[in-house]
Amino acid sequence: MEREVRRVNERFNTNFKHVALKGIKHLCLHEDVKHSECPHQKCLFMRRIEPEKCMECEYRRAFQEKADVISLPYAYLNKNSRFKIEPLLQSVDVIVFDECQH
Repeated sequence: MEREVRRVNERFNTNFKHVALKGIKHLCLHEDVKHSECPHQKCLFMRRIEPEKCMECEYRRAFQEKADVISLPYAYLNKNSRFKIEPLLQSVDVIVFDECQH
């Protein structure tokens, strides 16, 4: 999706910003969080015991960025995950549900 946004920006002289929301298993810097059975709980634990290592967290930063176009997995629409993306859904112009792996 990032490539497509870049092409649109180049071709039409626009400046759309794209953010790709991916799962914690893709973006977390800690291998033990990525391979945990409960990665979100492990992430919370790691942030409490080693907060300095989580300052540059790509996963957390993705939810705070401002963008015109957001691509995200369809799974983020479930009831338990939707609260994380609600502010983003209200602030963007285009939302792309990326399910190309299915």
